[in-house]
Amino acid sequence: MMWLWGGLWLLVLMSLFAFLWQRTLRRAETKLALSHLWLFPAMILVATTSYLTLGYHPETQTWLNEYANNRDLVRTMIDGKPDPALREVPVPVLTRTLQRELAIQPSAEGWYTLALLYGEMQAPAVAITAARSAMRLAPDEQSPKLLLARSLIAQADGQLVPEAQTLIDEVIVQAPTHDGAWMMLATAAMTSGDYDLALRAFEDLLSRHNDGEAGAALTKAKEDALERQKNQSWLANVTIEVTAADGIEAGGTLFVFLRKPGDTGQPMAAVRLLADGFPLQVKVAAANWLQQPPEPGTPLVAGARYAMAPGQGVDQAGVVAPNQPLTMNQGRLSATLELR
Repeated sequence: MMWLWGGLWLLVLMSLFAFLWQRTLRRAETKLALSHLWLFPAMILVATTSYLTLGYHPETQTWLNEYANNRDLVRTMIDGKPDPALREVPVPVLTRTLQRELAIQPSAEGWYTLALLYGEMQAPAVAITAARSAMRLAPDEQSPKLLLARSLIAQADGQLVPEAQTLIDEVIVQAPTHDGAWMMLATAAMTSGDYDLALRAFEDLLSRHNDGEAGAALTKAKEDALERQKNQSWLANVTIEVTAADGIEAGGTLFVFLRKPGDTGQPMAAVRLLADGFPLQVKVAAANWLQQPPEPGTPLVAGARYAMAPGQGVDQAGVVAPNQPLTMNQGRLSATLELR
């Protein structure tokens, strides 16, 4: 069938080219010589050869065969009645086939499934796009909202970004006992260091699931949130002042980190920001903690690295401020660092 359509298009193009050429010659009061006719097949040959060697992707035929073999299965998914045989189709093949079919036949179920597939493939950016398409087609449905929220959280490395929280809140307003929404909220809030919100979510879940394994797991999670909240309270206003020695100009990328004395590897907390001037006051927020905040009174040191050019990574930050201990000053932990 593909070759038939290709032949028809080729015939149309040849006819159009001949018509335009003949009209041009007629206007110029020149006749078409038979010796010129060889140009037609020559141009077609050159165009076809160029396409096959330069423009024809080597995987195109494979993709076309995949679509032909799986489109009927994918349509059952779009219709909301998935065929069990779909389990046998590899995820990348299913994704490509579904992408093409949705371009022909848009469907909220199809876009929702495509977003799920992208999530399995660890591709949150395109999962977000697919989930938004599902929401446009089914704005009142809860599942696309939660899938979009989950994809936004995944793209933010588990952080509860404002749009995701808004979507979750909308679902909770519609369905106050939606366990999936509350669990997503609790998990993302824990990662973001918003332990008040996480505790509220765990308490809501425990009000319905306080028995058995689920109750035990939720109780442990709540206790963990309480412990982190207690540990975080004494670290709520950590402020690091960063100064720079002569010759070190502002405008680069600054990395400030907190560690236990003598520790190496991943810091307990880290802040990355554009240094628009020195001295610079850097506040360590709850979202900056990469590990569980330590117990009150735990000795901590602050350090910094600086890259002179904006946008560079920590490995390229060659200017260093030696570690300094955090001390309690006017009710908050602070330290002063000097880049050298």
